[in-house]
Amino acid sequence: MTFTKSTEAELEQKHRFWKQHIEAWQSSHLPQAVYCRQHHLIVHRFTYWKQKFKSGTDQSFIELKLSPAPYPKEISPTSPLRVAVNRFQVTVDRDFDPVALRQLIYSLEGL
Repeated sequence: MTFTKSTEAELEQKHRFWKQHIEAWQSSHLPQAVYCRQHHLIVHRFTYWKQKFKSGTDQSFIELKLSPAPYPKEISPTSPLRVAVNRFQVTVDRDFDPVALRQLIYSLEGL
């Protein structure tokens, strides 16, 4: 999923908002419903975020560890190119027609 910078900022702001409220509720020792009522929060949203933080399922940011590609550093100028689209694999020579390849990929994406 791709997010714009403004959407990412909004998500981060929402994350901080609920994290601060959950931490404040925990230190207040109030029942959850009372805390929500006092702070004009919707109880089921509070519960959702509390569970999200508790279970560690908040995955706003996931670190990806990439291993080096197993491909050769240099590609022979005579070796064909392989393109995978959905469940199809297409092999083309180096002197392929880019317009025809684009049309083929477009057609395969629709299958």
